[in-house]
Amino acid sequence: MHLTLRPTIAALLLLGMTAGCAGSLFGRRPATSADPAMESARARLRRVYADLSSGRFRVIADFSTVEQARGFRVPSAGGVAAEREQPSVSLLHGRDETGAGALRATLGRSDTLELASGDERGLGSLPADWQPYALLLMSIHGPPDGLRVELTVRGADGAASWSRTLAVQPGWSLQRIDLGDVAQQIDLAHVGSLVWRLPDAAEPTPFLLDDLVLVDNSRTVLGNPEREGELYVLERGRRLCVGCGGRFELAFSAGVIVGWNEPGRPNLTVPTGLGPWPVPLPDDWSRGRAAPVAYDDPALYAAWGERVSAAQTLAESSPLRAVVRGWWRFSTPAEGDAPAASGPEHSWRYTIYPSGAVYVWVSSESAGRGWSGPRVGYAVALDARFGFQRVGPEPAYSEQAEAVRFALLSQAGADRPDLLWVPFDRALAARQVELVTSDERRLALTLGDVAAEERVESAHLLRFWPRDLDQAPEGEVCAGDYQHPAEIELLRGALAAGVAGDLDGDGFNESEGCHELRLDDNLLRFRLKQGRWLRHASVVRVHGTTGRRCWVYADGRIVDTVERDGEGRLLIALPEFLSSEPLIEVTAR
Repeated sequence: MHLTLRPTIAALLLLGMTAGCAGSLFGRRPATSADPAMESARARLRRVYADLSSGRFRVIADFSTVEQARGFRVPSAGGVAAEREQPSVSLLHGRDETGAGALRATLGRSDTLELASGDERGLGSLPADWQPYALLLMSIHGPPDGLRVELTVRGADGAASWSRTLAVQPGWSLQRIDLGDVAQQIDLAHVGSLVWRLPDAAEPTPFLLDDLVLVDNSRTVLGNPEREGELYVLERGRRLCVGCGGRFELAFSAGVIVGWNEPGRPNLTVPTGLGPWPVPLPDDWSRGRAAPVAYDDPALYAAWGERVSAAQTLAESSPLRAVVRGWWRFSTPAEGDAPAASGPEHSWRYTIYPSGAVYVWVSSESAGRGWSGPRVGYAVALDARFGFQRVGPEPAYSEQAEAVRFALLSQAGADRPDLLWVPFDRALAARQVELVTSDERRLALTLGDVAAEERVESAHLLRFWPRDLDQAPEGEVCAGDYQHPAEIELLRGALAAGVAGDLDGDGFNESEGCHELRLDDNLLRFRLKQGRWLRHASVVRVHGTTGRRCWVYADGRIVDTVERDGEGRLLIALPEFLSSEPLIEVTAR
């Protein structure tokens, strides 16, 4: 049914039963934020959509008035809207929790529904400046078999665009578009239009849209980004942003790093993610093969499933560190809509310190479906347009007993950010293949490899700061600290065995960048043996301290740089030192 200015009796009855709509649905004047009806509509939206709890949002259209359909067009093949049946507000199909109406359009496979930006401020008009917002929300109604919808955001110049295919479930489903993703392709200060298309529509198909809203849902979880050297965590759009004031910020989406920024600088990685990515490889992958290594080819995991469900969570946050966990779970349509918990998956755990050290644990489970190659390596990707150059250790030095192996992606100049990548397993950095795409938008570096087994896991150090890691000697200092951790001389207490992430069981958790120790009858006493490497802000986790008061001393002086991990265990950030081997004592009560 299409609503006209001469409503049927049924439509009027439905209108009367819907709170807040009477008197506005057929009015000529769009509601404003000062109108009681508009305030009531905003309150309804905030009750239904959790992202609106901040109160910082702009309703593009809630389709409570017929005028809100006038900016939407379905152009004909010749681009003339008048030749086609145009979208209208329907009372029969609205999302009941938020109001009476929804936009209804009929689209074939080659049709598009479009809303162009303009100068109007009323409901039903698209603002051109999206900079104050982090999310675009919309509700779309899916038929019993679901629906695929292609959404495109176009820039004002018409040349730049961003597209995403949305999987719409039966009934009303909320679509949350992260504007951080959109901003990688278009300037959010100059948005030109929104476009919807049904790529699978074999015949004209009803398309129902409701509650089109721009929202700033940003929330500070920890710290203050304006304070130099302070760790902070923000929620913004669908992203978790973890950074250190004045140093770096990492943005996580769908479980992986999709943004690396320094103050005042653009994103240095690519929108699909930085990595480290597990990559199936042939035996000859690094021996001059004609075909380059394609780390992001979906065909690499075709046997694992046609669908991927991604998730992430903030597992821990304190001034000492933040921990982000992410998952990619694979499934097939035959397994149902939800992927099985025991199916194939990649998982990542990132432990971020304000020093700029990020320790990454990567685990892959093939769940009996095998890999598409006999070997597994790892890849990271950066934006090649910033002039990153690969630097490695000196060949002669890398063969010595205490050798280090790493990859340093460096930009020329001391004030430009560099990325140091150090696998804990030195063999993983023995072979390296670099690939730059033809448009120079992406630099992908692959390291490896290990045997492609049922379960493959690895640990890595990514160093995003300081920014002057320009040459091999600087990289070797940081890599040596990680690949050859300091020894613990225990005077009282014990190493904590069997801790997840300590891949070689030596008491140093290479997946989280900390030593794992345990109390002995309420006491722990040890020395940290420096060895030949310069140590950077060593961290010790003390097991058996959950729920207990603790006192920490270094050579008799109180150490106050202590925090708790996500399970309440004591974390100690030891003062930096060069050659001394201080006595560390922990007492618990």
